[in-house]
Amino acid sequence: MARNIIDLICNSCSCGKEEAQEYLDDEIRNLQELQEDNDLRSEDLRNRVQQPSGLTWTGR
Repeated sequence: MARNIIDLICNSCSCGKEEAQEYLDDEIRNLQELQEDNDLRSEDLRNRVQQPSGLTWTGR
């Protein structure tokens, strides 16, 4: 998989690289918080991977 995740996010939401990086940083931070609280579930990861557009936080 040679394509950069930022490029994939840009293509998915038609946004620039800076906005895509901010989105990715927010998603990573939210997942880390769930992990720190021992509240990270497999569906949390699955939901992030399957979210093709809109790129909005779908936290619980």
